Amino acid sequence: MPDDETAVFQDEVDINTNPKIGSMWMVRGQQAKVETPGNNEKRYLSGSIHWRTGQVFLTEGKPKQGRDTALFLTHLDDLRNRLRR
Repeated sequence: MPDDETAVFQDEVDINTNPKIGSMWMVRGQQAKVETPGNNEKRYLSGSIHWRTGQVFLTEGKPKQGRDTALFLTHLDDLRNRLRR
């Protein structure tokens, strides 16, 4: 690839700040108490890694936005702005 061109690898992810609680061991006949801290808040990120430098670029989505086209397009705008500097 020429020096004046670039390539990045891009992906999105949704993150739960309070992940689901799974199975737990307990003594037969006794109820185990499982505390869950706070409320679950989802976060959405779109990120890219520059293939030459390994630099990571992240764009956080708006609350309740999800991993949608708007997040992807915002991330592309962020990439263009950051890589043109």
